[in-house]
Amino acid sequence: MRLTTSQLIVFACVALVVIYGALLFTCIAPGLQSCNTPAAKITAKLSFWGVSENAKGYEPAFQEFKKTYPGVEITYRGFPSVSQYESALLDALASGNSPDLFMLSHRGTRKWLNKITPIPQALFTPAMLRASFPQVVEHDFISQGQIIALPLSIDTLALYYNRDLLDQSALTVPTTWTELTRAVPRLTLTDASRVLRRSAIALGGTEESVANASDILTLLMMQNGVPMTNPEGTQASFSTSQGADALRFYTQFADTRTESYTWNEGMRSREDFAGEKVAMVLDYASAEASLIKKNAFLNFDIAPVPQVESANKPLSVANYWGYTVSRTSVNPSLAWEFIRMMTTNTQVADASFAITKNPPALRALIAKHLNDPHTGVFARQALIARSWLQPSAESVAETFSRVIGLVISNQSNPSDALSHAAQTITSLLTQ
Repeated sequence: MRLTTSQLIVFACVALVVIYGALLFTCIAPGLQSCNTPAAKITAKLSFWGVSENAKGYEPAFQEFKKTYPGVEITYRGFPSVSQYESALLDALASGNSPDLFMLSHRGTRKWLNKITPIPQALFTPAMLRASFPQVVEHDFISQGQIIALPLSIDTLALYYNRDLLDQSALTVPTTWTELTRAVPRLTLTDASRVLRRSAIALGGTEESVANASDILTLLMMQNGVPMTNPEGTQASFSTSQGADALRFYTQFADTRTESYTWNEGMRSREDFAGEKVAMVLDYASAEASLIKKNAFLNFDIAPVPQVESANKPLSVANYWGYTVSRTSVNPSLAWEFIRMMTTNTQVADASFAITKNPPALRALIAKHLNDPHTGVFARQALIARSWLQPSAESVAETFSRVIGLVISNQSNPSDALSHAAQTITSLLTQ
């Protein structure tokens, strides 16, 4: 199709506007206050939304940014839960009253791509990201060659274990799933009717009884080489024989007919671990404070997540957030400058870690805290963490939990249950 002269003129004008906008944003062309005005004289207000009501962890970043931009005011709004946060954020974005910068889950980036402004490469490049953060960040936060978010912390699944219960059973901490399975009968206590009095590990149940059940199932599948989606991220591909084997392995712990039986749906992983009725749980670093709050005298420690015995490369599952800038922000360059400083300035990020104790994301801080008694496990695992692009964390958790429930209630076999789950996830990915 040949274009008319008027069409060519229109396209040329649009191209010039786009190019100038890019140059303006990166300060190559004049126009923005932040480009024409010395940093010390810039006045602006930035709104910042996050999933935590406690803003203390951001204080080092606020103070450092003020040194360069004393006239920039940053106001933080936190929310009591993720669901309330995302609901309020979607409403704000739809109404055009969104914050300048906000937190973005690494799992559900797809639904936010048309609502954010990527960081300009003049400020931070993909090569710089790869040098600064573990591989999982590149996988999650680079889209079509553009960086869409930067993290401050990376959490991973690890093995919490009751030291007293393992010592009483003369057991060392399992490092593989085979070792863990062998330890189950020695840690499990049942009465004559096979009613559980103590569980070896919180495995086999749905999300209702096992915190992070869907993540644990994902971990088992990924450790066994199961591709969660096709390369384009448009179709679920975990419905394979290896995927079914992973589901079968997971649900055996809730099957009274197996020697690995150690769990039922009437139990609760975190509460029962805190109550010393469960010897081991798989959980994130973020769970530690709540466990201590439930039982200040709980004698527990944390070890790396078990691995498949024959695997060539160890693998854990990540769960973390990044920080991004709204497409409607009137100060996108300033907002990205704050995020870049907060997440990549080693001193600022380390000061934040000192307050929150959240596992660091920066490679430099990971190296520094590898031997930390509380954070070392999570720091090391950030380097081997993997994830997959989900339609949403909530939909995947609900779907996988339903699959687990069908299998442990004998309403479906693992292969059929996974096949239906893959259809559901594919439908959500293509919406």
